[in-house]
Amino acid sequence: MRIRLMERRSEATEVISFVFDLGGQPFEYRHGQYVFCELDALDFPDERGNRRHFTISSSPTEKGILMFTTRMRASGFKETLRHAPGGE
Repeated sequence: MRIRLMERRSEATEVISFVFDLGGQPFEYRHGQYVFCELDALDFPDERGNRRHFTISSSPTEKGILMFTTRMRASGFKETLRHAPGGE
């Protein structure tokens, strides 16, 4: 499933929520589930590559979006997300 970054929310020092638009695609999940996120390309080097898993932080009742929240640590993957333009 391809989704687009819709919004970044600063939650606390070095903690960011990333909100993705599902583009009308249905996606059902339960509280506590996680997803694998794969980026097409990284703008910053990361020895672990372009794929990570994140616990979903949006509610299953919120339709049309998917959100995960993460502490920003030294990672090319997370830095790419931090600097990604909306709609990517």
